Amino acid sequence: MELCKKELSELIANGQQFSRADLAHFAYSFIKGLSELKKKQIYHRDIKPENIMIGYDNEFKLIDFNISVVSERNSEMAGIGPHSNKGTLNYSSPEKFNCPENEHSLELNDAYSLGLVILEMSTLEVISIHRMNKELFIQKREEQIRQIEIPWLSNLIREMLTYDYRYRPRFGRLLEMIEQDREFVNDRNRERSNFI
Repeated sequence: MELCKKELSELIANGQQFSRADLAHFAYSFIKGLSELKKKQIYHRDIKPENIMIGYDNEFKLIDFNISVVSERNSEMAGIGPHSNKGTLNYSSPEKFNCPENEHSLELNDAYSLGLVILEMSTLEVISIHRMNKELFIQKREEQIRQIEIPWLSNLIREMLTYDYRYRPRFGRLLEMIEQDREFVNDRNRERSNFI
């Protein structure tokens, strides 16, 4: 097991500003990594800043696979099925708790959770659904997205946080979106901050 230096949640709580390069690197590496896990039908189900560490190599690492799921289904329905509603409420997709038959796409839930993490990294503002109703939470989240001045970033987050999961892009599509964005590619090639 690798020793890591800090949690992403610590950096956010301490007001760590993330550069365009940091955000591009994080978004790309996590979307790419989760896309690879999806190919193996592995779904994390609890993506949040507390489960993301920064290693001594200055790379972000996803930890705590305690409630992850390995789906045994194949075909186009892979990843959709009745699973317990475990995970952290503030980082769970709407369908995870609101779907009448408790069926939702595990990949799309992970995409939604990752979108919330990227939003927090971008704004350094943590909003808690515990303190407000759903409509106010969605309104507050949209206000946060509008504050982001980096077009590829606000577009990516908005896509990842699409309320209706049937219209939320999967990791493969998200990867295509950012790889085709010239501004994103330029940001990704810039020098990153050192968090250790």
